[in-house]
Amino acid sequence: MQQDDFMSMASHAFRALLAVIDGNAQRMIAQGGELTGTEVVDRAQRIRSAVRGMAQLVDDLVGSRRGAAQEGVRYHPAEIDLSRLLSEVCDLQRELTPEAVICCGAAVGKPVRIQGDETLLRQAFGNIVANAVRYSPNGPVVDVSVKVEDAAVSVLIEDQGIGIPVAERQRVFEPYYRCSNATGIGGHGLGLYIVKKLIDLHQGTVAVDGGDGGAGSRFVVRLPAAVS
Repeated sequence: MQQDDFMSMASHAFRALLAVIDGNAQRMIAQGGELTGTEVVDRAQRIRSAVRGMAQLVDDLVGSRRGAAQEGVRYHPAEIDLSRLLSEVCDLQRELTPEAVICCGAAVGKPVRIQGDETLLRQAFGNIVANAVRYSPNGPVVDVSVKVEDAAVSVLIEDQGIGIPVAERQRVFEPYYRCSNATGIGGHGLGLYIVKKLIDLHQGTVAVDGGDGGAGSRFVVRLPAAVS
């Protein structure tokens, strides 16, 4: 990933991590004494994880500027539970947009193990889910599910929003591209471009088509399954 690409990704990543911190802090303030000690610890740990992610981004920025990291983004794969990660992404988006109905079938059932960088995947899936909510102005309804195959894991994220014109679906992963029907909806055309860059780092693929029944959009992310 080139320097300009990395700077764009870093900007989005900082905003995403700040959203994690702000979302958890707001919930702690709103619920106050209703939170149990375990819940307080859990939210504090999420905040600390986001702070560590921001610190890593600062290190990456400095290293990239010095030429120590020519590819910009540092990829640190480890075995992770994709089901848990997706559940946490959905939980955060629910907190940021309480009016959204986000169904996360990935949270049901046994863990789904893959090799990947948790911080980068959290941003990639967070971008897609946030977009699904943003581009569903008449009541966000988002469905997230996982399909486990022999050598790969597919994540499906489907919404009932404004959709993407068929002729433009291959262009949404280009930098700064905004769909012709997105007028009046905030954005800079970088979110999905960054998603593709991050999924590429994981040797995966991302594609988009129309949602079931012709309404909305359905994103399909395929990632290699963990080798047992």
